[in-house]
Amino acid sequence: MTELTNSTVHTIAGKEIVFRELSVSGARKLMSKEPSADGFGDGLFETIRLADIPDFTSLTPDDIENMLPSHIRQVIRHCEALNPDFFAWLARVSSYRAKL
Repeated sequence: MTELTNSTVHTIAGKEIVFRELSVSGARKLMSKEPSADGFGDGLFETIRLADIPDFTSLTPDDIENMLPSHIRQVIRHCEALNPDFFAWLARVSSYRAKL
């Protein structure tokens, strides 16, 4: 069975990047990943872990490691734009956990 996707292409720092909308199944898989031992990569940006960016894009971990934070912020904005429901859910969960 072929999974239908909604995707866009944007160029950031001279690199053409495919951005994908995650399916419900893809979002569940992403959220079930084991936490990494990379405190820096997990906390550098508020809404996404660096290790999760490849799930939303055509970028590889090596691509991400070589990017400037300002370029990664652009990547994150496109990920959020294509996945507003996922990021809204994530914000609600984070807000709820902060209240505990």
